[in-house]
Amino acid sequence: MDPVGESSDYSRVYRPSKGWTAVFLSCSVICCGLAVFMAWVLFEEERGVLELLFLGGIAAGIAALGIYCVPYLFRYRVTLHANRIEVRKVLKKRSMERAEFLELVTASRLMLGIAVAHGQPRRITRWGLGADELSDCPHGRQPHRQAAPEGG
Repeated sequence: MDPVGESSDYSRVYRPSKGWTAVFLSCSVICCGLAVFMAWVLFEEERGVLELLFLGGIAAGIAALGIYCVPYLFRYRVTLHANRIEVRKVLKKRSMERAEFLELVTASRLMLGIAVAHGQPRRITRWGLGADELSDCPHGRQPHRQAAPEGG
C-alpha cells in the first residue's frame, strides 16, 4: 500500500476561513479609510514640501497595506499533494517536495536543540545531553560524573 495514502485523498486545498476573511476585509477597509482621511487632512491646510512628502508617503503605505489585503485573501492557499506541498501567496508560489520537507524538519529539530532519546524528545542544554539523558539504564537516571577512585 502507498505510504502517503490513496490518490483520491489528494490534492487538498486550504484557504483562509470566513473569520480570517472578515478580519482581512475589515483591516483593508480601515486602512484604506485611514489613508483617504490622511490625504484629506494633508491637503486641507497649506503644508511644506517635506511635510507633504513624509505624510503622503505614510498615507500611501497605509493604503498599499489595505489594498494588499484583498488579493491576499483570494490568492493565498496551501495545497497538499501526494508528494509535495505548495503555498501560493499574492506575488509568489513556493513548492516543496516531500524529501525536502523531511530534510527541513530534521534540520529544524537540530537547530532548535531537540534530540530524541528512548523515543522521547529531549532538549539539549548548554552542558550537552548528559549521560542520564541517553542512558540505556532501565532504572532511570545515572549521575553525570563518577567520583574519582581514592588512592593510587
